[in-house]
Amino acid sequence: MAKQTIRKDNRGRVLRTGEQQRKDGSYMFTYVNSITNKKCYVYSWRLEKSDRMPDGKRLKPSLRELEAEIVRKTVIGLSTGTSDLTVEQLVTKYLETKKGQRDSTLKGYKTVTNFLETQPQFYGRRIDLIKRSDAIAFLTYLQNDLHKSYSSIHNIRGVLRPAFQMVVDDDILLKNPFEFELKTHLNVGYKTKEALTTAQKKFYLDFIMKDDHYSKYYPFFYILFETGLRVSEFCGLTLDDIDFDKKLIHVRHQLRHDKEEFKVTVLKTETGLRDLRLTPELEEQFRVLITQRPKFKKEIQVAEYNNRNKPTGNKISGFLTFNRDNNPNVAHNIEQFFRWAWNKYERLFKVEIPKVTPHICRHTFATDLYIRGISVKSAQYLLGHGDVRTTLKIYTDSNSEAAYKDFDAHPEEFTNYDELWGKTEEDE
Repeated sequence: MAKQTIRKDNRGRVLRTGEQQRKDGSYMFTYVNSITNKKCYVYSWRLEKSDRMPDGKRLKPSLRELEAEIVRKTVIGLSTGTSDLTVEQLVTKYLETKKGQRDSTLKGYKTVTNFLETQPQFYGRRIDLIKRSDAIAFLTYLQNDLHKSYSSIHNIRGVLRPAFQMVVDDDILLKNPFEFELKTHLNVGYKTKEALTTAQKKFYLDFIMKDDHYSKYYPFFYILFETGLRVSEFCGLTLDDIDFDKKLIHVRHQLRHDKEEFKVTVLKTETGLRDLRLTPELEEQFRVLITQRPKFKKEIQVAEYNNRNKPTGNKISGFLTFNRDNNPNVAHNIEQFFRWAWNKYERLFKVEIPKVTPHICRHTFATDLYIRGISVKSAQYLLGHGDVRTTLKIYTDSNSEAAYKDFDAHPEEFTNYDELWGKTEEDE
């Protein structure tokens, strides 16, 4: 075996693997980029930090300081040179840290990356060349030129911003170019969700009940209006979840259909787990659903998954609603029934009301809670919101009818107007 030659610089110091001293006295380190697999080079006039910089040369890090930085970046799994790291490579690295998410979340990531691949002028750029103005220009281009919706751009920025934050946190970039308020640069362009009034809800439910075809779906509409359930939660209800003795509806699961497979998933947060009151009217509609269930020789069983999209080993059965193929209904089926019913309503009636969808049923229920004076914390529980700010957003979006009912329900009592003059600004 040949003896390895020990290389030294002109001061007799042993050079490490990849290091060499050039003819002009400067030092060079050769390495392979951990992402591109290309050979790269860094240079310095000094080997060690303590070395004196040659006269007339600008002070820069020593070669071994540069090497240490390359090793640090390699250890954290990012590019060993920001000049070589593209947006695409950064996003890929970021998404590798997001394994184990729900199928729906992973599908969302895939949708974003599929689109970004159609934008090579941005996706192929080096991350150190992208400034905030470039990020703003890219997102406004998506809206103004490609006519992307605000929600689509929000989702795209939702991948790019945390990806860039990863390299900011690791001191590879100084600032995150996507850290700005999106609404200040884009036309939001969405309509505030509008809840149905009590009269509108009654009118629409009467239409469903009396319709020759859609009357069979009346329990769907009534239950969603009167419980505020998410449509996937409604689909996930089973016979065991309807407690006729204790008069409770146990909300424990969601039913989804991902990759040609039915999945029961636990609720996203513990706050989603809740018990809703089973009123006599709701009990009547649930009993209708139970009588409409197909007669199975063996109940359909669906695997349960946890929040990390891993099977728990449990099997769930006893679902309440089924399509004509005798498979459990999922959100897509319910939304389709609602869409068809709405199309017929529009053809028959001139009475204008907000478009009725499963989510508008939930929004109407939430608004009803506000009108009835339900506290925000109680509403958070009934709606299964993980963050009270979501509940507050619905409360602050209430319409004029809700606002004036609330105003009239809380009059200020005083015996004469003289009492008002005793109030200070702090009291107000």
